Amino acid sequence: MLTTTSNGTQLRMEQFGFGPEQNAAYNGAICGWQKFLGNLEQVLARID
Repeated sequence: MLTTTSNGTQLRMEQFGFGPEQNAAYNGAICGWQKFLGNLEQVLARID
């Protein structure tokens, strides 16, 4: 979700639906999203 703020735009991303038996997939998603969002921040910084 994108929300306009006084400083720009806030991006909210949420992933859900992991069951208790999907612990490995859940932990993989945590690592994957951190890497993806870190890269996204670097890409967006180059746009300005």
